[in-house]
Amino acid sequence: MNTRHLSLLAVAALLALPAASRAQTPPDVPEMPFPFPFPLDPDLLSKLVGGGKKSAAPGPDSVAAVHYLQNRGLPPAVFMIDPADAAGKPIRVELYDTAPSSPTPVGRALFDSLQPLSDAQVREISKKKLYVLLSLLKDLAAADAKPSTQAFPEQRDAIRNRVRQVLAMDIPADRDFAGLGTDPKALETAIAERRALIDTLLLAAQALPEDTPELKTVKQGTLARLQEELGQLKTLSFDADGKPLIPQSLFHIVQSLPESSLTERQWRTLFYTYPMGRSLWELRVDRLWRGQVSGKGIRIAILDTGIDREHPSIGSAVTDAANFTSHRYTEEAKTESGVVHKIGEPDFRGEHGSHVASTVHSIAPDAQILNIKVLDEEADNIPEELKHDMTQTITAIYDGLDYVLKYNQAIAAGIQRGEPINVVSMSLGLPNSNTAVGGSARDLLSRKVKELADAGVIVVVAAGNEGNETARRPGLEATAVTVGAADFFGRKASFSSNRSVTDPDSRTLYDIPTVWAPGHDIWAAKYDSKGKYEGKTTTELHQYMSGTSMATPHVAGVVALLLDAAKREGVTLTPAQVQGLLKDSSSPLSGENPYARLGGGNIDPSRAVAMMRERYGRQSVARIPAEAPKFASAGPN
Repeated sequence: MNTRHLSLLAVAALLALPAASRAQTPPDVPEMPFPFPFPLDPDLLSKLVGGGKKSAAPGPDSVAAVHYLQNRGLPPAVFMIDPADAAGKPIRVELYDTAPSSPTPVGRALFDSLQPLSDAQVREISKKKLYVLLSLLKDLAAADAKPSTQAFPEQRDAIRNRVRQVLAMDIPADRDFAGLGTDPKALETAIAERRALIDTLLLAAQALPEDTPELKTVKQGTLARLQEELGQLKTLSFDADGKPLIPQSLFHIVQSLPESSLTERQWRTLFYTYPMGRSLWELRVDRLWRGQVSGKGIRIAILDTGIDREHPSIGSAVTDAANFTSHRYTEEAKTESGVVHKIGEPDFRGEHGSHVASTVHSIAPDAQILNIKVLDEEADNIPEELKHDMTQTITAIYDGLDYVLKYNQAIAAGIQRGEPINVVSMSLGLPNSNTAVGGSARDLLSRKVKELADAGVIVVVAAGNEGNETARRPGLEATAVTVGAADFFGRKASFSSNRSVTDPDSRTLYDIPTVWAPGHDIWAAKYDSKGKYEGKTTTELHQYMSGTSMATPHVAGVVALLLDAAKREGVTLTPAQVQGLLKDSSSPLSGENPYARLGGGNIDPSRAVAMMRERYGRQSVARIPAEAPKFASAGPN
């Protein structure tokens, strides 16, 4: 392969490399026509992004409405506080879809309400005014959908008049603007420019010869990365391809797209379009991804209901599995004809566990996941007498924890090859188990958690969903990282367990949870018991779930990022050090009395990594900033 071939391949490979690894500006690539003058594997994109089905081409009115909302910083779903609720109930309002491009009734009504205004007037809409507008427009959409209101337009007219009144109001004291201005360059323009560049690079890379197996591998990997990103950008541009958007592709886009190419608001809108995007943006994991911190080399054991590794948002992250519920699937005696009737089939998959696993994978995309099934979503064909009781459940969880311990011991002893498990994620707990005990009086599961922590494994556990003054075992264990659920606005979710626990040995109080993470309406993998994911849209592949179960994998993923960053510093963190870093770098919960509890607040991955480097890292290594970079504009919550 000559020098020109190598330089062209280097340019094409540029987009497949993290931004921090680019040493210099690449040479120019000649423009080439589109479409491709070469064959591509028709199953390539399907394998990469989980398939997709052709959608009807969106109408120009729909595209115009969605682009208008996008260009004013409004993502597909807006998170607001219910104006009629004194307690500030959080609400998710859907505004538009991307495949195909179409506004929801509320999104269309918002577009119709804002379009007559000047850009200056739109920019001066505050968050509270936006919340009231969205609340009114939800009522209007509901009224429009009721047949009973069609003959009586008074109600709809009254709501429209109220919308006009609210838009005309000016309250000088309310200047907390929602950030609905326009940007110098529209988001669809930036995406179109990116697509054009990838088209050119794909053509240049595909035309290169494959002189050696090594070059062939590099070329194929580069083409796959570019083709995957192109498929995602085409969907974001509202082409009629309908490719499902998955977090793994967002990870690639962040790594390859310069941060300065979009404003902060445009980055947020882009993130919110993806499953898990809101959480990823709140945690600002993009700062770590750009620094090549992605969980590489870290192994996370998820003890749950099982994981479907075939789901596009989980993919090849799952490397191993163990099932501690198989004994429930027994066989009846043979019939006279010799046929065996099975009561169910052993299954390593589950809905809850798949949702959890996709959350971990979204945050730490290069971490490896071990699927350890200790719970089961009860199959309909399992007789009542064969279903788990509490004793069997505790035994299965204990056996799963013991499996992790023995797994690591076997690797340390040279009996088993591979890498040890670094993190255990448990979105589970025993309800009504609030008695605090210490020392040798620890319950069975808490003792095993402490045993793992003493062996260097970071155990992350859900606090529970029973509200104030509650906590579940084994989340009571002081050596575990216990996780509470925060809502859209960084407040304690109403259902999240939390309490102070007495340690009888040290005569001190420690607070549960250790830290808090997003746990309300988390949009992650939707499990299909038949394993049919091919041809499904983004919405069909994902679902919203809430609970400390959803908050826990956020923290497990962040721990993987923290351990990855520490390894790059030559540091091995202990569970106690990880606990300290997570707590000390966290930000206070919104609306909380700072004297009421001494536990941590909402997790902040970038600050945790920066703090790790300050405390334990090599001084010569470039630090990731703890504070957010300055962007051109800000957006609504």
